[in-house]
Amino acid sequence: MAEGVFTPEKRAALLAFLETGRSVVEACKDVGVSRATVYRFVERGREEEAAGAGDENAYVEFASAFDAVADRDTDVRLTDDDVIRLLEKSAIKGSVQAQVKLLEKPWLKKDKQEAQASASSTFSVVDFAARRAARRQGA
Repeated sequence: MAEGVFTPEKRAALLAFLETGRSVVEACKDVGVSRATVYRFVERGREEEAAGAGDENAYVEFASAFDAVADRDTDVRLTDDDVIRLLEKSAIKGSVQAQVKLLEKPWLKKDKQEAQASASSTFSVVDFAARRAARRQGA
C-alpha cells in the first residue's frame, strides 16, 4: 500500500475531522484521500495488530485511533455554525434548497424568538415600580 498517499499529516487531519463529528466521507474529501485508502489502511492495521505488530507501527496506530473515534457516542449535535457550513457547501455545489435556507436564515429567527421569550419573562424596573405604586394606593 502506498503510505506516501496517506501521510501522517493527512491521517492526523482525518482523525481530527472525525473527532469533531464529521462523517468518514466528509473527512476523506477534506483531507484528499479516498475512503478505500482509509479503510485499507485501517484493515491492514487490524491485521498487523492481530499478527503481533507493536503500537509503533503506523498502520496499527492509525487503526486503533480510528476505532476509538468510531466507538465514541455518535449522538453529536450540530451547532448552528456546523449547519451553516454544511448549507454553504451544498449551496456552492448548486443545491437550490440550501441556497433558500441560507437566504431565509432560520437560525436568526430562532435567536430572535429566544430573545423575545426571555424579554417577556422578565420584569423591567418600570413594571416593578408601577406594580409597587398600585399596591400602595390600594392599601
